[in-house]
Amino acid sequence: MNLAITVAFLVIKFYFTASCSSREKSEPELEARQDPDYLDYYNFYVSDETNLYKEFDDNYYVPEEELSYKLYKNCRPCDTEEIKRVTDGPPCCPLPAGRIHPRSHTLHNYTYCGRQSISRIIGGEEAIENEFPWMCAIMRSDNRWRGCGAALLNCNPPVIVTAAHCVQGVKDVSTVRIACGAHKMFLSEPSPLDRNEVRLDVEEIIIHPEYKDPAYSIGIDGPKIFRYLNDIAVIKVKNSLPCSKGVIYPVCIPTLNQVHQEGYSMLSGWGRTSWPNGKVSDILKKIRLPIVNREVCSNVCSVGLNILVRLAVQTCHLADTQLCAGGEDGKGACQGDSGSALVTRDSDSDPWTIIGITSWSRGCALDGFPTVYTRISAYIPWISKQYNLGYQPFRSP
Repeated sequence: MNLAITVAFLVIKFYFTASCSSREKSEPELEARQDPDYLDYYNFYVSDETNLYKEFDDNYYVPEEELSYKLYKNCRPCDTEEIKRVTDGPPCCPLPAGRIHPRSHTLHNYTYCGRQSISRIIGGEEAIENEFPWMCAIMRSDNRWRGCGAALLNCNPPVIVTAAHCVQGVKDVSTVRIACGAHKMFLSEPSPLDRNEVRLDVEEIIIHPEYKDPAYSIGIDGPKIFRYLNDIAVIKVKNSLPCSKGVIYPVCIPTLNQVHQEGYSMLSGWGRTSWPNGKVSDILKKIRLPIVNREVCSNVCSVGLNILVRLAVQTCHLADTQLCAGGEDGKGACQGDSGSALVTRDSDSDPWTIIGITSWSRGCALDGFPTVYTRISAYIPWISKQYNLGYQPFRSP
């Protein structure tokens, strides 16, 4: 009788022990029953911390990426430990939903480069989150916005370009960070971490060795003055950058020395929304701008002396490495848009190609005075060299 009682007690104890143990270990499984796909995604990304930045073949990239969109459509940013816990409401983002691409040996156009996450009506309005996957921001180490944009050209290594004047005078690179995938930027207080945003520590800033403002030259046409000549810089980061199509992804690269003098372009940035006393925008904005030829653009280098007799003095010249867009009243780049990418495409079905980096203007969005951009196609070899990359100019996006 005592033996039977003892056996029964042990059975009951084992049952409750196993039940409790199972409950402690099965919360992910319970969550998986509610969402059958969740457990696979959970195990893939966070069962081992090393899998957060796991490389995998292109054959597996699309299904995993589609799964990340499905499961993390409404996710919220969390740290790694929070991801491992089952939470109420939408799960944590996998910081971020992307992958580390194999290291590039050339600076080339990625498949699906320059594709917006969604296409919308264009013109002077707020962008949706991650609408421009190549858009990055330059921040201070305390996560305040530093007042300039940047563009992503390559994922591994992360090739990030901006205007030289945006990073001129930075003596300690630890005071600067790069945010890719950002949507909200605050100038006077720390910026919030957006859903798919990645913040990167800076390793090195390389300003073009021939950047000058003003720059002077003497030729057969006499002396000339140029403003913001070779206004371009690259920013190398310490971290790996997980890229995901439509979230954080490179813009397409133009053909070497390609020149655009007509058509329409798109600019995105957090710059001033009016001139001269407008505030910078907390939300990323976008605007469609006409590309203008050099004759029209030369207005930015002219100062009128007498409106009645229409006399003007040419105060500067445009370099072959510069191009222009805008010149419509109330529409254009302004302070805070420097370093951001000017992009263009031939049709609505084509990807966006970067053609310029916002450099300078006369005032902001003044009628007849376009904004001047650094023509990036003139600097592809220099950019490639900074990362020890070759260049493939004719690979289609």
